[in-house]
Amino acid sequence: MLDFELVAALKTENIKLKNENKLFRIILDHVSEGVQVSSADEIMLYYNAACEKIENISRDECLGKSLKEVYSKTNLTKDNTLHRVVRRTKVPVLNSYNQYNTKNKLTEVFSSTWSFDIDEELSGVFSILREAAPARNYLEDITLLKQKEKSELPAHENKTPKYYIFDDIIHTSKAMTDCIAYAKKVAPTDANIMLYGETGSGKELFAQSIHNASLCAKGPFVAINCAAIPDTLLESILFGAEKGSFSGAVLQKGLLEQAENGTFFLDELNSMPLSLQAKILRAIEMRSCRRLGGIVDIKINCRFICSTNIEPQELIASKTVRHDLYYRLATVIISIPSLRERIEDIDCLVSMFIDEANQRYHTHVIDIEPLLINIYKSYSWPGNVRELKHDIDSCVLLSNSSFLSSKYIPGYLYKKYTVNNESFSTTELQPNKRAEIGSTSLHMMMENIECEIIKNTLAKCEGNISMAARMLGIHRQALQYRIRKFETSE
Repeated sequence: MLDFELVAALKTENIKLKNENKLFRIILDHVSEGVQVSSADEIMLYYNAACEKIENISRDECLGKSLKEVYSKTNLTKDNTLHRVVRRTKVPVLNSYNQYNTKNKLTEVFSSTWSFDIDEELSGVFSILREAAPARNYLEDITLLKQKEKSELPAHENKTPKYYIFDDIIHTSKAMTDCIAYAKKVAPTDANIMLYGETGSGKELFAQSIHNASLCAKGPFVAINCAAIPDTLLESILFGAEKGSFSGAVLQKGLLEQAENGTFFLDELNSMPLSLQAKILRAIEMRSCRRLGGIVDIKINCRFICSTNIEPQELIASKTVRHDLYYRLATVIISIPSLRERIEDIDCLVSMFIDEANQRYHTHVIDIEPLLINIYKSYSWPGNVRELKHDIDSCVLLSNSSFLSSKYIPGYLYKKYTVNNESFSTTELQPNKRAEIGSTSLHMMMENIECEIIKNTLAKCEGNISMAARMLGIHRQALQYRIRKFETSE
């Protein structure tokens, strides 16, 4: 009797568990996210309806089969590295971006993977998959709405800030931090300032930031590039002209007058002719100027900031700038570090320029290949930040994926990298690798180098993808993407 009751109770419990299991399967088949479960030995245990739709693979094709067999005809993976890493480390990998082909369909998903251990017979990993396309569409819709909202604003509300401030100078390096701190210290004074820095290092960015942190921030910021204007026109533009002072002349206020109670920025002072330097020196000393053809001195009240891409002492030694004008304008000298002197700023600058390019060109680049970052950090950047920005813009426009690829950079940049990077010089390559050079395309060589970097880093980190991603200075999702790509090509 007791045995009969026990059997009946077990039968009832079994029916209950079957019904619960059936209910859970029905629920999971109605969620929009894909759910898949695989065992510790990489056998597919569960695959819901959303997964069938997302990956274009039926349950009959994958349940009870190995992951390698299920995805053998895709470019996703060969040995399921992600599965093994999560299984071994017990550390979940969240929001990993994957792109692969299944039955002539391009599949783009964000997946999150966790491990589970219920008992010795039931352990493995499970993944939640979300299609990437809707997220991209939402992003595009939001961007369009923001643009529409901005275009419908009244004119006075639709203006962008006129000048830069110190907070706009993106950096992490100590060199730039110290430079900004120095500039902030002298900004509130009325001292004239000379900015020295290489082309593209951000001299006008500093000039505008100093203006906004000064006592004359409410006044105008007037700038002139001495190299961009012919000598014959420069004087009338600086000092103004009276009507009839020369053929076709009309009454014209000079830039010095327009800078009243503000800041006057002389960009590329070293390009100003010596004859005009004497006249602007007098204007600074007398705090007044006279228009061309005029007879009345006009009072001027502004702060002077100048810039040069030649070392300050060289300006005097080469007699490019009059020494008396130099000492009037260079009360304070601020040397702006070049990009190669603050190489650690490249990561944050690249991120900022990618965001700006995405907004400007309506693209959706979310990360950058580790090899490209290494190339950027090994390059000397003679054009400094401006050159980096232009290169990022070019790569974003040429890229046809969510990741910025090194194959789109100019050839000279890659050549500099291979010459300077001893670890990848042809003299250190194995004989069979040296033989490949000349018969392999530039892109393939770059891919091979990147693959070696990733393999070596993963080996050092004992397969820990999160740690390897941190060492390479990229997001974990980007590293996952590269691992899968290289596994497919092997």
